[in-house]
Amino acid sequence: KDDVEAALASPGTESVEDRIRRVLDKKKKSFARLDARTAERRAFGALARQGFDADDIRRVLRTFLKGDDNGEDL
Repeated sequence: KDDVEAALASPGTESVEDRIRRVLDKKKKSFARLDARTAERRAFGALARQGFDADDIRRVLRTFLKGDDNGEDL
């Protein structure tokens, strides 16, 4: 119980942008068969439902969907 409380109390070392990218990486396959606009809309919705801020989502999606993040398009 003490370990769980300590983990919840301490902030993670991963940035918000990194967490968003990690979620997008996991969903990349499901977005691959969609047109770019639909993929962007669904990615935004999925991230928003997980509680990410809209500005943070837009900032990461702007580069991630273009492939600037890791050399691949979503």
